[in-house]
Amino acid sequence: MSEQSRADLICKNEDLIKKMAKVGLKMLLIGFESGNQRVLDFLRKGTKVEHNYRAAEICRKYGVKIWANYMLGIPTETKEEVMDTIRMIQTIRPDHYSPAFYTPHPGSDLYEYVERNNLSLITSHDSFRRNPDEEKIKGVDYDFLKKAVRKSMGVAGVFYQNNLVVKVKQILSKAPFLYKITYKILSKLFRF
Repeated sequence: MSEQSRADLICKNEDLIKKMAKVGLKMLLIGFESGNQRVLDFLRKGTKVEHNYRAAEICRKYGVKIWANYMLGIPTETKEEVMDTIRMIQTIRPDHYSPAFYTPHPGSDLYEYVERNNLSLITSHDSFRRNPDEEKIKGVDYDFLKKAVRKSMGVAGVFYQNNLVVKVKQILSKAPFLYKITYKILSKLFRF
Protein backbone atom coordinates (compact mmCIF):
# COMPACT_ATOMS: atom_id res chain seq x y z
CA MET A 1 0.00 0.00 0.00
CA SER A 2 1.22 3.52 -0.72
CA GLU A 3 -0.08 6.86 0.52
CA GLN A 4 0.56 10.53 -0.11
CA SER A 5 1.61 12.93 2.64
CA ARG A 6 3.31 16.14 3.57
CA ALA A 7 6.67 16.07 5.33
CA ASP A 8 5.41 18.06 8.33
CA LEU A 9 2.50 15.66 8.87
CA ILE A 10 4.84 12.67 8.83
CA CYS A 11 6.96 14.40 11.50
CA LYS A 12 3.92 15.17 13.66
CA ASN A 13 2.56 11.62 13.33
CA GLU A 14 5.54 9.29 13.61
CA ASP A 15 3.51 6.81 15.69
CA LEU A 16 0.91 6.63 12.93
CA ILE A 17 3.61 5.97 10.32
CA LYS A 18 4.98 3.18 12.53
CA LYS A 19 1.51 1.60 12.81
CA MET A 20 0.82 1.99 9.09
CA ALA A 21 4.16 0.34 8.26
CA LYS A 22 3.22 -2.62 10.47
CA VAL A 23 -0.04 -3.15 8.54
CA GLY A 24 1.45 -2.86 5.07
CA LEU A 25 2.46 0.70 4.20
CA LYS A 26 5.24 0.25 1.66
CA MET A 27 5.72 3.74 0.24
CA LEU A 28 4.93 7.37 0.99
CA LEU A 29 4.66 9.92 -1.81
CA ILE A 30 5.99 13.05 -0.15
CA GLY A 31 5.71 16.60 -1.46
CA PHE A 32 9.13 17.91 -0.41
CA GLU A 33 8.97 20.61 -3.14
CA SER A 34 12.18 22.43 -2.16
CA GLY A 35 15.26 22.14 0.01
CA ASN A 36 15.40 25.89 0.56
CA GLN A 37 13.42 27.66 3.27
CA ARG A 38 12.94 30.93 1.38
CA VAL A 39 11.46 29.01 -1.56
CA LEU A 40 9.18 26.95 0.72
CA ASP A 41 7.99 30.20 2.28
CA PHE A 42 7.48 31.78 -1.16
CA LEU A 43 5.34 28.76 -2.08
CA ARG A 44 3.44 29.16 1.21
CA LYS A 45 4.12 25.49 1.81
CA GLY A 46 3.85 25.85 5.58
CA THR A 47 6.73 23.46 6.21
CA LYS A 48 10.38 23.69 7.14
CA VAL A 49 13.35 22.17 5.32
CA GLU A 50 14.05 20.24 8.55
CA HIS A 51 10.66 18.54 8.15
CA ASN A 52 11.80 17.16 4.79
CA TYR A 53 14.91 15.56 6.27
CA ARG A 54 13.11 14.27 9.36
CA ALA A 55 10.24 12.79 7.32
CA ALA A 56 12.79 10.85 5.26
CA GLU A 57 14.46 9.59 8.45
CA ILE A 58 11.11 8.41 9.81
CA CYS A 59 10.34 6.56 6.59
CA ARG A 60 13.72 4.83 6.63
CA LYS A 61 13.32 3.96 10.31
CA TYR A 62 10.12 2.00 9.59
CA GLY A 63 11.12 0.57 6.22
CA VAL A 64 8.79 2.80 4.20
CA LYS A 65 10.05 3.67 0.73
CA ILE A 66 10.14 7.30 -0.34
CA TRP A 67 8.65 8.75 -3.53
CA ALA A 68 10.10 12.27 -3.61
CA ASN A 69 8.11 15.01 -5.35
CA TYR A 70 10.17 18.16 -5.82
CA MET A 71 10.00 21.27 -8.00
CA LEU A 72 12.60 23.35 -9.75
CA GLY A 73 12.22 26.57 -11.72
CA ILE A 74 10.01 28.34 -9.21
CA PRO A 75 9.69 32.10 -9.86
CA THR A 76 12.47 34.05 -8.09
CA GLU A 77 14.41 30.82 -7.31
CA THR A 78 18.18 31.27 -7.67
CA LYS A 79 20.63 28.63 -8.88
CA GLU A 80 21.97 28.27 -5.34
CA GLU A 81 18.44 27.66 -4.06
CA VAL A 82 17.98 25.01 -6.76
CA MET A 83 21.20 23.39 -5.56
CA ASP A 84 19.84 23.36 -1.98
CA THR A 85 17.02 21.19 -3.31
CA ILE A 86 19.44 18.96 -5.21
CA ARG A 87 21.60 18.48 -2.09
CA MET A 88 18.49 17.64 -0.06
CA ILE A 89 17.36 15.03 -2.59
CA GLN A 90 20.87 13.55 -2.75
CA THR A 91 20.93 13.31 1.04
CA ILE A 92 17.44 11.80 1.29
CA ARG A 93 18.18 9.29 -1.52
CA PRO A 94 14.55 8.52 -2.31
CA ASP A 95 13.48 5.22 -3.79
CA HIS A 96 11.64 7.06 -6.56
CA TYR A 97 12.52 10.48 -7.95
CA SER A 98 9.67 12.66 -9.16
CA PRO A 99 11.06 16.04 -10.21
CA ALA A 100 8.93 18.66 -11.91
CA PHE A 101 9.44 22.09 -13.37
CA TYR A 102 7.19 24.63 -11.70
CA THR A 103 3.90 25.01 -13.56
CA PRO A 104 1.68 28.06 -12.91
CA HIS A 105 -1.81 26.65 -12.35
CA PRO A 106 -4.82 28.97 -12.72
CA GLY A 107 -6.37 29.91 -9.40
CA SER A 108 -3.15 29.70 -7.38
CA ASP A 109 -1.36 32.69 -5.86
CA LEU A 110 1.74 31.96 -7.91
CA TYR A 111 -0.29 31.84 -11.10
CA GLU A 112 -1.42 35.40 -10.36
CA TYR A 113 2.23 36.36 -9.69
CA VAL A 114 3.30 34.83 -13.03
CA GLU A 115 0.47 36.57 -14.89
CA ARG A 116 1.15 39.97 -13.23
CA ASN A 117 4.81 39.70 -14.21
CA ASN A 118 4.14 38.36 -17.73
CA LEU A 119 6.25 35.23 -17.09
CA SER A 120 4.10 32.43 -18.54
CA LEU A 121 5.34 30.42 -21.52
CA ILE A 122 2.31 28.13 -21.48
CA THR A 123 0.43 28.19 -24.76
CA SER A 124 -1.73 25.06 -24.57
CA HIS A 125 -3.64 22.99 -22.05
CA ASP A 126 -1.10 20.15 -22.45
CA SER A 127 1.58 22.39 -20.96
CA PHE A 128 -0.08 22.23 -17.55
CA ARG A 129 1.27 18.70 -17.10
CA ARG A 130 3.68 18.05 -14.26
CA ASN A 131 6.95 17.24 -15.97
CA PRO A 132 10.64 18.12 -15.83
CA ASP A 133 11.25 18.71 -19.51
CA GLU A 134 9.09 21.59 -20.71
CA GLU A 135 9.78 25.29 -20.24
CA LYS A 136 6.94 26.89 -18.27
CA ILE A 137 8.01 30.42 -17.34
CA LYS A 138 10.35 33.13 -18.61
CA GLY A 139 13.61 33.98 -16.90
CA VAL A 140 14.52 30.41 -15.94
CA ASP A 141 17.70 28.66 -17.11
CA TYR A 142 16.11 25.35 -18.14
CA ASP A 143 19.42 23.89 -19.38
CA PHE A 144 20.76 24.35 -15.86
CA LEU A 145 17.59 22.82 -14.38
CA LYS A 146 17.82 19.75 -16.64
CA LYS A 147 21.38 19.19 -15.43
CA ALA A 148 20.23 19.73 -11.85
CA VAL A 149 17.50 17.10 -12.27
CA ARG A 150 20.08 14.58 -13.48
CA LYS A 151 22.42 15.52 -10.65
CA SER A 152 19.64 15.05 -8.09
CA MET A 153 19.30 11.44 -9.20
CA GLY A 154 23.04 10.76 -9.26
CA VAL A 155 24.06 7.85 -11.44
CA ALA A 156 20.41 6.88 -11.87
CA GLY A 157 19.84 10.22 -13.60
CA VAL A 158 22.40 9.37 -16.28
CA PHE A 159 20.78 5.98 -16.85
CA TYR A 160 17.26 7.39 -16.93
CA GLN A 161 18.35 10.20 -19.22
CA ASN A 162 19.71 7.71 -21.75
CA ASN A 163 16.79 5.32 -21.27
CA LEU A 164 19.35 2.62 -20.41
CA VAL A 165 17.24 1.15 -17.62
CA VAL A 166 14.42 0.44 -20.07
CA LYS A 167 16.85 -1.08 -22.57
CA VAL A 168 18.40 -3.36 -19.92
CA LYS A 169 14.93 -4.51 -18.83
CA GLN A 170 14.03 -5.30 -22.46
CA ILE A 171 17.22 -7.31 -23.02
CA LEU A 172 16.90 -9.22 -19.76
CA SER A 173 13.26 -10.06 -20.39
CA LYS A 174 14.57 -12.33 -23.16
CA ALA A 175 16.78 -14.16 -20.65
CA PRO A 176 14.46 -14.97 -17.73
CA PHE A 177 17.11 -16.83 -15.74
CA LEU A 178 19.24 -13.67 -15.54
CA TYR A 179 16.43 -11.15 -15.28
CA LYS A 180 15.50 -11.54 -11.63
CA ILE A 181 19.01 -11.35 -10.17
CA THR A 182 20.19 -8.58 -12.52
CA TYR A 183 17.08 -6.51 -11.94
CA LYS A 184 17.57 -6.81 -8.15
CA ILE A 185 21.18 -5.67 -8.41
CA LEU A 186 20.37 -2.75 -10.73
CA SER A 187 17.39 -1.63 -8.67
CA LYS A 188 19.52 -1.50 -5.52
CA LEU A 189 22.33 0.34 -7.28
CA PHE A 190 20.16 2.85 -9.12
CA ARG A 191 17.05 2.86 -6.92
CA PHE A 192 14.42 2.40 -9.63
